[in-house]
Amino acid sequence: MNRYPTAGYPKYIFQYTEFRHLAYDRVKLTGFVPEKGSEIYVSKIPTTANIESLVNYFDAVGPFFQIRLMVKDNGALNRGFAYVSYMNKCQTERALVQLEKQLFQGVVGLQMEISLDNCRIFLGGLPITKSREEIWMHLKHTYNVSNIIDIITYKNYVYPGCTRGFVFVVFRTHEEASHFRAKFCGKLILFGKDIVVDWSIPVMDIPNNILEKVKIIFLRGLPVTQTAQEFRILIEEHLGSIGIQKTYKHKDYAFIHVASRSLAEEVMSKLSDYYTDSPVEVEWAKPPNKYSHKSYRLKISRQRYQNWKNDQNNNYCLRRFAISDQSCSTNLNSFSRLADSPDFLGTKFVKDMIENLLGDA
Repeated sequence: MNRYPTAGYPKYIFQYTEFRHLAYDRVKLTGFVPEKGSEIYVSKIPTTANIESLVNYFDAVGPFFQIRLMVKDNGALNRGFAYVSYMNKCQTERALVQLEKQLFQGVVGLQMEISLDNCRIFLGGLPITKSREEIWMHLKHTYNVSNIIDIITYKNYVYPGCTRGFVFVVFRTHEEASHFRAKFCGKLILFGKDIVVDWSIPVMDIPNNILEKVKIIFLRGLPVTQTAQEFRILIEEHLGSIGIQKTYKHKDYAFIHVASRSLAEEVMSKLSDYYTDSPVEVEWAKPPNKYSHKSYRLKISRQRYQNWKNDQNNNYCLRRFAISDQSCSTNLNSFSRLADSPDFLGTKFVKDMIENLLGDA
């Protein structure tokens, strides 16, 4: 439901749903999207605060683009966090400085930081024979998803011409990516397969002043059959030993550590020329962060597997215990006994769905 406030901020449009409350500038209706880095993640919001109070707080330092307040209990309470976007990065940075010590509603200090603005969604469990274009067209024609700006695939190690069975779907904004995930998580079927839908591990934006100091070169798309020793010999034959401290090769990617930035730039130039007509990508390595750490990636992989396992159990129970009207009562009793088992996952959610199904019948 949309409405225009009768007083206070006539330039903002307010929107209320059971999951979130919005307030945004009319410029959004023109299709304008702020540059990356213009969004603030706000936490420690009192659960009784409403969208109007956030508008008062953040508009005091200048006009904003949009505020998204996540809510629960059909909008009666908020979930303690929100996303605030200004028109550009400069306004966002100024707002962070001005609001750093300013209390919200004169009572509590909010915790604010630049949002990761993750615009990528992970899709797993895809057939490895399906190409980027086939996946894109399937999403567009079957599910009417028309706001995708890119789909990232990775080459299969073993079968040339195939993918690895997963892709990253890129949207213009975090909001669009969030809509896609909420709509299709546990519900997406592509090419006859149940697809895992989840957030991609965030890709951090590295400031230029840090990138300018990087002395490590990253290569992707190398032959899997090429050993680490063969790669080292190739580099030494082509580049000599101009400041190369060490090399690391694993599967289809490698890192080259160089003694200084100036020598690294020389190595980068020569490698780019050498791999010009090949599928090998040559770029500066990104500094490590918590999202690139092996323990974090392992944690995310386990969470995805557990979510997938829950979905499989839920889907099995729906198929097994809601087969026909004639056996509804017997099946529901059987389901209730199974739901009491500590080994069963997602019991309350599926049981409610079965009861709703029987009620509709």
